[in-house]
Amino acid sequence: MTTDVLSSKWTGLNPALLAAIFPVSAKGVAEPGPSVVAPPTEGNLELTANWQSPFEQTGAESKLPALTAMAQTGVLGSYAPLLTGIGSDSGLLAKLAQELTNFSQEAQGRSGMTKLNSTQVFTGAAPIKIPLTLHFRAFDNPAAEVQAPIDQLAQWTLARQLAANGSLVSAIQALRDGKGFLKALLPSEAPQMVGLRYGGYTFAPLVIESMSHPLTLPRSSAGEALHVAVQIMLASLSALDRNDWVRARNGQPTQLFNN
Repeated sequence: MTTDVLSSKWTGLNPALLAAIFPVSAKGVAEPGPSVVAPPTEGNLELTANWQSPFEQTGAESKLPALTAMAQTGVLGSYAPLLTGIGSDSGLLAKLAQELTNFSQEAQGRSGMTKLNSTQVFTGAAPIKIPLTLHFRAFDNPAAEVQAPIDQLAQWTLARQLAANGSLVSAIQALRDGKGFLKALLPSEAPQMVGLRYGGYTFAPLVIESMSHPLTLPRSSAGEALHVAVQIMLASLSALDRNDWVRARNGQPTQLFNN
């Protein structure tokens, strides 16, 4: 297995401060190929769980929003004097006005929210996100220490191959060349999946969702980049569970549906 390391020279830097990105299969198993090693800064590990409270709209506030708002704030009681003295049966209206006043006083400051209708339920989780800023600097060979690892990251980000023609044209060409139905139906190849080893954890398989770095930066007299900070966004292929977290700590790939 090829173990070439594309990196700048970081002599004296603790190896624990270096992150390694390497090619893996769809099952998270390391594949032959070079690895990119660099010290990361401004890195985060984003774990997202989707929790929703589906019973929020079962309270009185959602059914009678205006009435409950007036009752809770005490505004409802201001309508009681309007009932006094109106109509032929003023005694009945006066009693109704008193009851409205009492109800308004008792309802003021109360809410229809309960522990039941505020209970959240788990509805899913998103793949983890790992945004990193990787640094590359030239000590004596800008091409090998800066440009080579950046080019490798770019190749992993981009599709391995995109068919030049439309799907129908590609299908006819593939069938004519004897490549079979699969290559005729899916003529292009998705980007390479990678793994990340850093901080005592190994996350694999991951995909590189985005990569960016500045074009205007310090360069040599030959135009070679001398110091580049590369921003990449890594994401897991699927959502993780707690067993996957233990596996990552033990250097094992994520448990997927097909492994």
